[in-house]
Parts: sequence; C-alpha cells; structure tokens
Amino acid sequence: MCRPIVSLSPYLWRALLPMVLVTVLIGIGNIGLAGLLCFIAWRRNDWLWRLIAAVRRFRTSSDSRVVLHYDPACNAQRIPDLMGRLHHELDLLAVRFGKPLRGRAVVFLVGSHKDVSRIIGYAAGGYALWHANVILIAADQPTDELVRHELAHLFSGRWSKHAPPLLSEGLSVCLQGTERGYPIDTLAQPLLDNRRLRLSDLLNRRVFFSESQRLGCYVLAGSFTRFLIRRYGWNRFERRYRSCNGYRFGGKFKKHIGVMLERAEWSWRNDVMIPAILRRRMWSNVR
Repeated sequence: MCRPIVSLSPYLWRALLPMVLVTVLIGIGNIGLAGLLCFIAWRRNDWLWRLIAAVRRFRTSSDSRVVLHYDPACNAQRIPDLMGRLHHELDLLAVRFGKPLRGRAVVFLVGSHKDVSRIIGYAAGGYALWHANVILIAADQPTDELVRHELAHLFSGRWSKHAPPLLSEGLSVCLQGTERGYPIDTLAQPLLDNRRLRLSDLLNRRVFFSESQRLGCYVLAGSFTRFLIRRYGWNRFERRYRSCNGYRFGGKFKKHIGVMLERAEWSWRNDVMIPAILRRRMWSNVR
C-alpha cells in the first residue's frame, strides 16, 4: 500500500469495517440486507474513495514533524518552502493552544481548489481530517492563510469534535488572521447590514455551508470569534469550546462566557460597526 493511502488508514479501516458485516450477512444468506449495508457504507465514505483515487500517485516528503504528500504536477521547488511554513505554523499554534499536536501532521497538497471541491463534495480550498491528523490544501490558494486555517482545525479538534461551525470555523478563520490579505472585521462590516442572518443561524451546518451563504458565514464566524477572544479571553473561549457536545449551546455559552449569545452578538455588531460608521461620517464631513 502506498504511503499516501497509509496516511488515511484511520478512515480507511472505519470504511472497511462494515464490509466485514456484509461478508457475514452474505454467509448466512441475507443478500438483501448485505446489499443495503454495502450501499450505505459506500455512500457515507464516497469522499474517501475519491480522495484515495486522487492521491494514490502522490509523491512524499517527510521529516520528524510533517509528512507532505503532493501532486506530481505541483512545482517541486516550492516543497522545501512549504515544509518550512508548516513547521512555523505548527510552532505558533502549539504556543497558542498550549501544547503541540500528537504525532506528525500529514498534509496533502492537491493541484487546485477544484480538485479539493470535487473530493469533499462542495466548494473549498482545504479540508481537515481530525482522526488522521490530516489536512488537504489546494496549491492554487493563498498558502499561509490556508495552512494556518486547516492546521488550526487539527488543534481545536482535540478540544471538541462536536463544536458547531460558528465556533469551529470561526476559530480557524480568526487564527488565519486575514482573508486574501484583508482583515476579517473589514470584510464583516458590510455583511452586518443584513440583520436577517443571525449568529443562531450559523449554528446550523446546512445554513452555514449552503452555497449562497458559505463565504459570508465564514467571515461572520471569524469576526465574532475574534471578538469573543478579545473581549472575554482565550480561557473562557476554550472552556466553551470544550463543552460542545451537540446539546444546550445557549445555556453553556452563558455559563462559560458570562452573557447570552444574543447579548454577545449585539456587543460584537456594535464593536465592528462603530469604526465603519465613524469613517463614513468623517468622509461625509470632508466632502
């Protein structure tokens, strides 16, 4: 088995385990149930089969901290620089989260964001697989922001794998710092004029990752997370994140942050919008 596929073994074994049950069902003659189970197992892991097909011929560069699998079509001269960037970001995130990752980080450098999107099933430039310490990044996207964003998912996944996208994507966007070079709050300001999209909506994965809302939801979640950490501190935010288990988000938010989500949202909107309002007034006075 080639090295890129070995790096995916935590997910591969989970995908193959149902096949053992299928074999047992076939052995006792229950062909119908075996076929149904096989179909469900295949559909639940169709992204994994697409990923395996895409990376089976990737080349590999590795050291004691990072395993980098990369598309042979990528420029090999950029691999040493990318390895250095990965080490740098891992160091920064280890300081931010208080401890390094367990084991080596595994990175798949895919040719383009279209390839990443085709593998995972929706438009994206990167993806994180917590259980395998794996990230996918597209070679045609801003590398520094993308590497930081996806590696942050590996760190935050140790806190909780059940955090809603408002917090999980919000933290990664916050830690990436900018979006294509623009400050996150600057990008959030025009989106705040639309009051129909509330933070409570960003708890819903279908809303957050919908094709029409996704970019705006990422920006809003990143801006809100940045506000929470600045206003209430990293430790409170960490406690709230760790408490995520899919239940009682509002009550736990009040317990660990100290205010209701709605109150925090009101404060955040004012905090982000006031600088923009002051700038507009200043320019109107100049004119």
